Amino acid sequence: MPILNPNSTNYQHTSEPNTSDLHMAMAYNADGEPILRVATTGGSAQGKIWTMQIAQGLIAGHTTESISGYNPATSAGDAVWSAASAYPWSSLVTAQTLYLKSSTNNATDRSMPILIDGLDANYANQTEVITLDASDSRTVITSTKQFLRIHSIMCNGANTNAGDITVHVTSGTGTVVSKLSAGRGRAQAGVYTVPAGYTGYLFKGDASSTAATVVNFMGRYFGKAFMVLHVAIVDNSTYIYDFPFPMVLPEKTDMYTVIEAGSGKTAVNYEILLVANP
Repeated sequence: MPILNPNSTNYQHTSEPNTSDLHMAMAYNADGEPILRVATTGGSAQGKIWTMQIAQGLIAGHTTESISGYNPATSAGDAVWSAASAYPWSSLVTAQTLYLKSSTNNATDRSMPILIDGLDANYANQTEVITLDASDSRTVITSTKQFLRIHSIMCNGANTNAGDITVHVTSGTGTVVSKLSAGRGRAQAGVYTVPAGYTGYLFKGDASSTAATVVNFMGRYFGKAFMVLHVAIVDNSTYIYDFPFPMVLPEKTDMYTVIEAGSGKTAVNYEILLVANP
């Protein structure tokens, strides 16, 4: 009798039930739902959901970024960041040397290492650890690298900052481009720029405020002007939006959040998946 469906490959499957029957190749998650047992290069992904595989670095070329911002005293035109003012994009047109200092001279902040995470002049990821002055933490310390964008600053030692750590351009009294408020340990400005060589996918965003507030999620494609990508309206509440189809953010796209109207304490968060361009 001729074979009804002849094998078109050089690989011969066994006839065991565990390999010939699909349901025998299934695992089951905590809800009792069937999932396929699979593996990926760089580690096992067996029984793991897709987001866990990415978080654990099991899918090559895929990483995630969680961006947050907080403004303790919001007013219209402010960005959602701790400096409680408009974000100084005009001060970051070119890569800049950074100047750091604490607002107070205290034993905790003296010799404190501060990690700067951002982008260089070519929009490539870049970090630098800058150690505050050992004698007086108010003394300005200069970075050795130049930064085009600043994504976050954080304490990189055993202690949390006692004073406000500010990052300036031009000089130690120049424009503030990042601020780590006392006692917080890490700060973002609700700002993110997609690095060169990657495409970002905006999956989720949320905003909350202690008063009636309109929060605009702003985006600027490379060489273009800023525009509103998404709007959140909150009134002593939290707004959460899961994009049914992720918003595509090409390389070098700038994102941040700005208050259109409102007051009070305001916070934002958003999640971006980065995928390396082919």
